[in-house]
Amino acid sequence: MDIKGTITKILPPTGGVSSAGREWKKQEFVIDYIDGSFTRQVCFTLFGDKVNLLAGFQPGMEVAVSFQVESREFQGKWFTNVNAWRLQSPEQAVAAATSAYTAPMPPAYAAPLPGTPAPANNPVPQSSYTPPSSPYDFPADNGDDPGSDLPF
Repeated sequence: MDIKGTITKILPPTGGVSSAGREWKKQEFVIDYIDGSFTRQVCFTLFGDKVNLLAGFQPGMEVAVSFQVESREFQGKWFTNVNAWRLQSPEQAVAAATSAYTAPMPPAYAAPLPGTPAPANNPVPQSSYTPPSSPYDFPADNGDDPGSDLPF
């Protein structure tokens, strides 16, 4: 998910050592964003190496945040985190969205099914469909049909 807003607070980084002996660090920041006619606040969390994403950002700056919402249970209580995984200035977000996107092209020649030979001199399979010569291939009416009551 993505959201755009203004950074209002950058909280100090915290860290420690897990029970498994692994070092960890996290940092939280708060943004204001407009939801209809209301201003809302969201506190995002950056974990591990993602803490470095905040470098260069300060309170008052506009930011586009890509994030995921995650919940987990611990001793019968539920905890929810809003984990940011990408931070961009609005200019970076627009540039990324409008960069030259090239749609993936299908292969010019797909491998033949097992047991069927590949075309010898034509790497692109051809269709055997032949369109009709006219969209309306009706037999010509020469007016000799006595059952016809059409005036032409």
